[in-house]
Amino acid sequence: MRRYWRLYKVFWRNGFRREIEFRANFWAKVVTNFAWLFFFIALVEVIYARTNAIAGWDRNDAFLLVATCYWMSSIASITFFRNLGMLPSLVRLGTFDFVLVKPVSSLFWVSFRFVNLDEIGTLIGSFAMLGYAVSRMRPLPDLAQVIEYFVLCFSGLTMYYSFYLLTMTFSFWLVRVDNLSALIDTILYMARFPTDIFRGVLQRILTFIIPLAFIATIPSKAMLGRMEWWLLPVGVGLAAFLLAGAVAFWRFATRHYTSASS
Repeated sequence: MRRYWRLYKVFWRNGFRREIEFRANFWAKVVTNFAWLFFFIALVEVIYARTNAIAGWDRNDAFLLVATCYWMSSIASITFFRNLGMLPSLVRLGTFDFVLVKPVSSLFWVSFRFVNLDEIGTLIGSFAMLGYAVSRMRPLPDLAQVIEYFVLCFSGLTMYYSFYLLTMTFSFWLVRVDNLSALIDTILYMARFPTDIFRGVLQRILTFIIPLAFIATIPSKAMLGRMEWWLLPVGVGLAAFLLAGAVAFWRFATRHYTSASS
C-alpha cells in the first residue's frame, strides 16, 4: 500500500509539472471551468426568482445540492474520469500490452495515471459555495450530519467510479465505447437536480438501480437533516457491491485480453 501511495504522489508531481509547462493554457481552463459553475449558479437564481421551492427544495437547499455535485464532479475529473476515458484507445491501439507488463496493478495504473488539475477552479468554487450554503442553514448541521454527508459523498464517488469502470471495460470487446462514456457524463449532469422531482417507479430506479440519488441528493439531505437513517448503510453497501462487481468484471476482461495484435 505504501508503494502505491508513493507512486500516486509521483503522479501528482508529474501532473503539476505538466500543467506549469503551459501555464496560460492551464489558467484558461481553470477560468473556463469556474465560469461554467458561475453560469449554473445564475440558472438556479433565475429558477428561484419565480418560486420559493421545487419538490421541497428551497434556494439554499439547491445551492447545497449544486455545490455537492460540482465538487464531487471535480474530484472525479481530477482523479479517474480522464484516465478511464483513455482506456478504449489503449486497447484499440495495443498500448494496453505495455500496461500489463508494468510492476503495478493494471487497474491502479489505468485509473489514476494522469492527474487532471484543470478542475481546481471548479473545486475551489464549489467548496466556497458549499460553505456559503451551510452557513445559511438554521439550525447549523451537527457533527453527525457532517460525517454522514461526507460518508455518503465518498460512497457516491465510489458508485460513479464503479459505473464508469464497468462501462469502459466493455472496450475489451467493443471497438468504440465513446457514446457510453458520454452517457455516464450525462448521468452526472442529471445528478445536479434533486431526484425528488421524479415520482413512483422512476424515483426508485434512480435510487437503487441507477443510484443517481446517492451522488448528490441523498448526501445533501443528510447535511440538511432530512435523510432517512437506513439510507446510510444502504448507500455504503451499494457502493461496496458495485465496486466489487466492477473490479471482478475488470479482472475477467484482463484475464481474457489477447492483445490488439492477436
